[in-house]
Amino acid sequence: MTMLSADTATKIIATILPEPKYGSPEYKARNEDHAKNPRLGDYWHDQFSPAYVVLALEPLHVVVCSRTKDVGDNQWTWDLSKHERMTYPEFEGHLAYQSIPGYWADCVPSRMRWAAEEYAELSNAAAPAAT
Repeated sequence: MTMLSADTATKIIATILPEPKYGSPEYKARNEDHAKNPRLGDYWHDQFSPAYVVLALEPLHVVVCSRTKDVGDNQWTWDLSKHERMTYPEFEGHLAYQSIPGYWADCVPSRMRWAAEEYAELSNAAAPAAT
């Protein structure tokens, strides 16, 4: 049996499942689902400006990164050293409008799973070795 990487599986699923039309009920439902139940690598943006990437899921907290850093040539990446931990309701609250229903950012599900994998590697490397 051949195992696919998470990134490859995400790309295959994206080709099978059609992208909901922007602003459609399905699109809004997807944003709500991922705000309430984030998945590793979820990329949240506001008109393509980065807002959050989901790096880790803990029983009571979601670990996200909202900071980016310039890598030259007009490109950026996430600054994973600047992650933050918040409860699930706090995470949804950061994304939700305060006075009307809905969310100010849009989710591209698991689009940046690589960032979550890199964060996990960095976290494991920083953890003290068991004695």
